[in-house]
Amino acid sequence: MNWSKDIVQWTWADTLCLSVVFTWQLDRARWLAKQHKGPVRAGGPAVGMMPEKLADVADIETPLEIEALPLHNPFACRTSVGCPRHCEFCINRDKALALLPDFTPRPLVCDDNFLATPVGHQETAIEKLARLPYVDFNQGLDARLFDDATAARLARLRHVRTRFSWDTPGQEMPVRNAINRARAHGLKDIRVYVLIGFPADYDTPEYCRHRCEELRALGIDKPNVQRFQPVRVAPEMGIEERHLLVKNSYVPPAWTEAELRRAAKYWNRQAWLGGVRYEDFRPPKEQPLFR
Repeated sequence: MNWSKDIVQWTWADTLCLSVVFTWQLDRARWLAKQHKGPVRAGGPAVGMMPEKLADVADIETPLEIEALPLHNPFACRTSVGCPRHCEFCINRDKALALLPDFTPRPLVCDDNFLATPVGHQETAIEKLARLPYVDFNQGLDARLFDDATAARLARLRHVRTRFSWDTPGQEMPVRNAINRARAHGLKDIRVYVLIGFPADYDTPEYCRHRCEELRALGIDKPNVQRFQPVRVAPEMGIEERHLLVKNSYVPPAWTEAELRRAAKYWNRQAWLGGVRYEDFRPPKEQPLFR
């Protein structure tokens, strides 16, 4: 069930293939490419976002020979790629929606927006996934598209984990309705991602706490807080290229680095900290990487 969280690499004849998901891995990908004594191919979301970082040391135009997703996690699959939403914070915001009808069913479903696909595709996908002992919609389901018919389809799966996301201010009612609707159809394992630090001119530590407390009142006692990672250079937001190349280097105006870490550590550890009030929580100091 664990993701590699690293560059996935393999060789195809004498060609080194690199699948790079995160932009902060691009410098290391470049180093790997330069060390290889032969052709190099590179792909993945990070390469698509910043192709100039590898274009002179790797072939970034030719598709990788095999599907890289199962190499990042052998339990993962996709029934479609792309999404029509174009969310500013999403690494795949410019990828057009395309169906993958011949997908191999695996428990972790990683579609960018499964519910944006046609109903016929969803029915076919559910039919395939129903053979599995459990299913986790790992990338989350669009709460705005989660209706009773969708909930009924998902209820046909065994041990299904339903995930939603509360990313921006306008999503409170869709998320609330989706949670209640899921429960009404017997879906009990419900998780919610909470994006913090975006939008930079709105999100605050107080708003993060409001969302997490609201979710707790709805019975979601383990929100999954995720720190905003920039996906493009945006001078108007104070986002520079260095913020894409170094993980967690961007700090939105309303936050401090300490408060970002505190919010993530507290809300993501509710199994251990459920009895501790947020105002009383003081995270332990992080140890330096090198002594």
